[in-house]
Amino acid sequence: MSNFGQILKEIGEFGLFQKCLLIAFFAINIYSPFDVISQVFGGQSFPHHCNTDWILERGPNLTEERQKNLTIPVNEDGSFESCKMFTPVDWNLEDIEQYGINTTTKCTDGWDYEAGPGVSNIVTEVNKDRDHFPSIWQVY
Repeated sequence: MSNFGQILKEIGEFGLFQKCLLIAFFAINIYSPFDVISQVFGGQSFPHHCNTDWILERGPNLTEERQKNLTIPVNEDGSFESCKMFTPVDWNLEDIEQYGINTTTKCTDGWDYEAGPGVSNIVTEVNKDRDHFPSIWQVY
């Protein structure tokens, strides 16, 4: 059997076809790194808390701060929990303000993000439920 160099001589040198093939390969794949690295910038995380719009049915004029105080537990450092909320109850607003809510649950209606106006990214647009996390991200 001949060595590899002899086989290449028989096949031919690096010709026009190989050059065109190489150019086509690079032209098609030049955008792949941009798509991969864009996830770093497009997936930044914003401060968030549970969506607690259920209380607006009982008190439609609540300010955002008052709504968070009534429906989201506070951490030891004084900030609001990101992934827990008080369990929605079928009480009127006065009873909620007077007695408070003691039981917590995970977020049931997604999250509210504290991002500036007009700011959106893949995190804020795909407001997912963590139970369905794998099935949603298989699409991407």
